[in-house]
Amino acid sequence: MAENPKSRAGRRDPRAGFVLIDLVAATAIMALMIALVLPMIAEYTVSARMHLLLANTASLLRDARTVAIAENDDETATFDAEQRVIRFGHRSVHLPADVALSVTSGGGCTSDGDVTEITFHPDGTNCGGVLRFARGEEVFRLRVNWATGYVDMLKG
Repeated sequence: MAENPKSRAGRRDPRAGFVLIDLVAATAIMALMIALVLPMIAEYTVSARMHLLLANTASLLRDARTVAIAENDDETATFDAEQRVIRFGHRSVHLPADVALSVTSGGGCTSDGDVTEITFHPDGTNCGGVLRFARGEEVFRLRVNWATGYVDMLKG
């Protein structure tokens, strides 16, 4: 049988239950902890979105090379700085507003102002290029090897 928090003399046991100040203090501590942790979580999600952008762009470039080899025909990936989009066939990768992209292409690539094209040939070669993605202090590069078509990602 549960015992009544009041003692036999009719006084309340000081150890029974919580005082309002205890609850307010605990809530304040939890709010402070959340305020400290939330910015760190936001930083990781921004970094994850940048890595997803890089992975999608690298996949698009690899697909262009694969299709060129499979169909024995030249295939072109297009980088449009004005529209902030990277395209190959029916696929496209849109750049967020806070990401800057610059493309340095090889000698055989076509570049017309804001539009740069990297053409993949049936033998797996291409004109080569480096795509530089920057968001604030965070900088990544995707390199497209002209001889093999290999796409690798580098930080910095």
